Amino acid sequence: MTLDNDIAVPQPATGGHMKTPFAVELRQRLDAACSEVTFAESALETALRELGSGPRAEKIAVTAVVSDAFARLRLAHAELLRLRDMVDGE
Repeated sequence: MTLDNDIAVPQPATGGHMKTPFAVELRQRLDAACSEVTFAESALETALRELGSGPRAEKIAVTAVVSDAFARLRLAHAELLRLRDMVDGE
């Protein structure tokens, strides 16, 4: 905190520079997207476990589709986290 004409002015926790409104909104939206992807990952992981315990004839085709979706979701999640880190680094 610094004093500006005897008024305490809090300093941002971002290395001393203020975030633009765009960067703040972008960070909020990235956080929301990461939360949604995390939830979807968890749901798909549960679905994969349940599919693994079902009859063989039913699970082969469905498991492949769900596994592919899960892999793509994990890649998207990793990219969202990288983007969030880039925004934080600005």
